[in-house]
Amino acid sequence: MAKAKPLGQLSSQELSLLCDQIALMLRAGIALYDAMGMLRESYAGTALEPGLETLDRKIRQSGSLCEAMQEAGCFPNYAVYMVRVGEQSGNLEAIMTALSDYYAWEHKVRGAIRSAVFYPAVLVAMMAVVILVLIAFVFPVFTQVYESMGVGLTGSSQLAIRLALGFGRGVLAVALLLAVGAAAVALLMRTRRRERVVQALLRAFPPARRAVEKIESGRIALALSMLLTGGYPLEEALELVQDVLTSPTAREKLRRCCEEIRSGESFAQAMEHVRLFEPMYVQMCRVGLNAGQIDTVMKRLCEIYDEETDAEIRRLVSYIEPTLVGALSVVAGAILLSVMLPLMSLMSSML
Repeated sequence: MAKAKPLGQLSSQELSLLCDQIALMLRAGIALYDAMGMLRESYAGTALEPGLETLDRKIRQSGSLCEAMQEAGCFPNYAVYMVRVGEQSGNLEAIMTALSDYYAWEHKVRGAIRSAVFYPAVLVAMMAVVILVLIAFVFPVFTQVYESMGVGLTGSSQLAIRLALGFGRGVLAVALLLAVGAAAVALLMRTRRRERVVQALLRAFPPARRAVEKIESGRIALALSMLLTGGYPLEEALELVQDVLTSPTAREKLRRCCEEIRSGESFAQAMEHVRLFEPMYVQMCRVGLNAGQIDTVMKRLCEIYDEETDAEIRRLVSYIEPTLVGALSVVAGAILLSVMLPLMSLMSSML
């Protein structure tokens, strides 16, 4: 039997598939514990079987998919919290469908980013290897050959060689540091420190903040839509949605929004003051509140933010490859300088 996956190791593709299958069975009228038993049998002998066994056992004990996912430990917090919202609002089937779509989109985005980064990253690594070979083997051989021929190096030639070698070593050190940093980030993203790593990356790369803000806004709209449709009062729904969010900034906005509502402000005024959504979307919510259709407006906002997030991610991906190609051009120039300057100095010493 395949070994169990470590905690937190379910991929976006696996999450999308599991959520879609659970939603499909619920849609067909199959009870949750029966659906989980069928899934466990379907994945018998695979790496997912131990996790599904835990889900099946816990669901039969408690009847709660959220509690079962928490005990299994291999589901992200967002999925667990959204399932909790689905169970509390009576919209579990819709939540599982939304999670399936979300993780399918996340898998697609990660694939696009990997495709944009892979080719330039391989070229940079190859360039680093070339620099290492030049510094360690080629330059010393040239120097020994010319010295054996009785060609002395002038002070300027020696200075040029030292500068070129130092420049090459510097480029090599930067390339190695970047490689180590990328490997460390990749490993940390597979641990429970993922959210902290994401926040640190956002601080280091501000253009990505817009995409994350739209993702969080879409999560707020989706969760509010489900809870309001399930009959939850607005203030209670806002309190529950705070658990769904991974961004401290978004949670703080919701907290302030709840405080303003408790102090007597309307929901539309509170959203406007804390800038929960863009002004145009706040106006949409205001109209929805007046018409008694705020749950429908939230569902529409979720769709809008999904589209905007997809466009923002595509824009970010389109920036990655030109940026890496530009960095690659700098590395290529460094290699040319590392090669040409010492050779020119050695050849000039022969004249």
